[in-house]
Amino acid sequence: VFRGRVVSMSTHAFSHGVGPLRFHDPKQVSRDEVILPDGLLEQIERQVAGIAEHREFLRSHEQHLKRGVRLFGPPGTGKTHVINYLLGKLPEFTAVLVSGTAVERISEACSIARKLHPALVIVEDVDLIAEDRGARGGSHPLLLQLLNALDGIGNDVDVAFVLTTNQIEVLERALAARPGRVDLAVEVPLPDKAGRRRLFQLYAEGLGLPPDAINRFADRCE
Repeated sequence: VFRGRVVSMSTHAFSHGVGPLRFHDPKQVSRDEVILPDGLLEQIERQVAGIAEHREFLRSHEQHLKRGVRLFGPPGTGKTHVINYLLGKLPEFTAVLVSGTAVERISEACSIARKLHPALVIVEDVDLIAEDRGARGGSHPLLLQLLNALDGIGNDVDVAFVLTTNQIEVLERALAARPGRVDLAVEVPLPDKAGRRRLFQLYAEGLGLPPDAINRFADRCE
């Protein structure tokens, strides 16, 4: 029932158990609709989809399949948009979305991913649970859960973690300290002029705007 679908977990205010799994239909995003600086999307594809394409070869050489990608940048630059594109590119993957109050269920999310791999574990706004331990005192149970999940899911399973954050500067450095945790960090930046022009061309399709108007708009929204 759940294999190959996009699901998220909810939490109950009066229960310590995992709430019901909810199904989602992600927005279909084509490659032409992902406007990023040259080379960035290729890096992400190689890390997430490329390893999946070569899983049997890698297993035969005793290489681990679990991997992590961190997408960071200002709000609204397209991090979730990139994830929707990846979901469309990997229809056989089960995707487990962890966000909001459900971040406390990261261990359960990883258990689901292990059972139903190939899988993606998507943790949005990971800074909510993975703040640098030196920034404030006290215990960090959710951070430790996340680190244990990254380490303990097993090297033989085809699971990719995709973490997003608007505040990379506050993240715990241990997230990238071992292979198989976060192997690639990609900045999804504010678009430059060429990127803004491509965005206007994409979203103004059918409006009949002349090229000089698109250039003016790209200048005005610096």
